[in-house]
Amino acid sequence: MDTKQSDPLQVFTHDLNNLLVGIEGYGRLLSQESELSPDGRHFVSRLLNLVQDATDKSLAFQKQCGVRLEQSIMTADRRGAREVQDAFHLLVVDDEPAVREVVSKTLEEDGYEVTTAADGHEALEYFQAEHFDCVLLDLSMPIMSGNLVFARLKALDPNIPIVIMSALISDERMLTFSKNSETRFIQKPFKRTELLSLVQQVCSPSEKRPTRIIQNG
Repeated sequence: MDTKQSDPLQVFTHDLNNLLVGIEGYGRLLSQESELSPDGRHFVSRLLNLVQDATDKSLAFQKQCGVRLEQSIMTADRRGAREVQDAFHLLVVDDEPAVREVVSKTLEEDGYEVTTAADGHEALEYFQAEHFDCVLLDLSMPIMSGNLVFARLKALDPNIPIVIMSALISDERMLTFSKNSETRFIQKPFKRTELLSLVQQVCSPSEKRPTRIIQNG
C-alpha cells in the first residue's frame, strides 16, 4: 500500500480488510475440500463465523469514522448466468496476493475468465495485449497508484467498465470517479455474493462489449 498522505487509521483499515478478505476466501476454499475431517470442518465453520463478525465490526467502525460506503450493490438476475459469463474476460489488479487469489477463484468458480496483475505496470501490459470486458482495480498500490492506472486504462479504452476495490472510499474519491458512468465501487472487505452481484451487473448480456482491436507493435 502507498502510505503517502495516509493516516494510521487508513493504513490499519486497509491492511485489516485485505486480511479479512484473504482469510474468508481461504476458509471457503478449505470448506470445499472433500478430505477435510469433521473436526476440521467445524474449525473452518467457526473461523468463517469469526471473520464475518470481524467484517461487520470493521464496517461499523468505518461508518463511525465517517467513511462513506458505496451502496450500489443490487440483486442481479442469475438465470442462465453461467452460460453467458463464459465469454467475459476480467482483469483483477491488486498488490495483495491473498486478495488476487480469492477474487480470481470466486469469479472463476462462477464461470468468468480471469487474469490477475500485481501492480499497475503489469495490468497495463496485459490490457494492451488482450481484450477485457471489465477491470477490478485496487486503488492503494505501490509502484503505480490505482488513480494513475485508472486514468491510463481510460485513455486506452474510454468505455471499459472499472470496479474500484478499496478499504476506504471517501467522498472525494467517489466524486473523482463517479463522473464516469462505467465506474462502480465495492468496499473491502466484501462478501462473495456482493462481488458476484456487482460483476454480474457490469457483465450483463445486454452490456456485452465488442472485442477491442489490439494494436501489435
